[in-house]
Amino acid sequence: MKQKDLINKDEEILLSKRFQYPRKPIVKLNSLQLRIKELFERALDEGDLIFNYIPCNCGKDNASVLATTDRYGFWVRTVICHNCGLIRTNPQLTPESSQNFYKKYYRSLYTGSKIPDTRFFDNQKRNGEKKLSFITQYTNLTSGNVFEVGTGAGGILIPFKNAGFDVYGVDYDIEYLQMGKKLD
Repeated sequence: MKQKDLINKDEEILLSKRFQYPRKPIVKLNSLQLRIKELFERALDEGDLIFNYIPCNCGKDNASVLATTDRYGFWVRTVICHNCGLIRTNPQLTPESSQNFYKKYYRSLYTGSKIPDTRFFDNQKRNGEKKLSFITQYTNLTSGNVFEVGTGAGGILIPFKNAGFDVYGVDYDIEYLQMGKKLD
């Protein structure tokens, strides 16, 4: 389904008016991010990226809408299941469309840059240090496997690796993965 076929402005919004779809971002976007947002929305409008409704994991499909937008001003429908309480995005991009989004749009939109830089990697490492500190503070874990989906440059994994964990990461963005391998 195309995005325009899914938008229903009459949906009940449970959280607040702030979570209604206005097509305007709530975060400040630079010129690259605005261009990427425009390209992504065009791909949605033209049907190059497709959505599917996904039933809840519990097998029921009785949900209320919590929000219809994200921080970038995209139409994203977030629902909560009345049966099990799972909060999820529904509908979701198909697997192929999701892969396309993460390869073409996500990283530039998220970081505001087309190319990876060491500042991003260093920020990831600081976040990894915080996560490792939190985990070791509340558990007895001192080794094991850490697997990060959407690892970017893999900076979050570095503190875990240095602490003796076996680390693995996957990402669609080859440039960020290559940068992380160089900086590791």
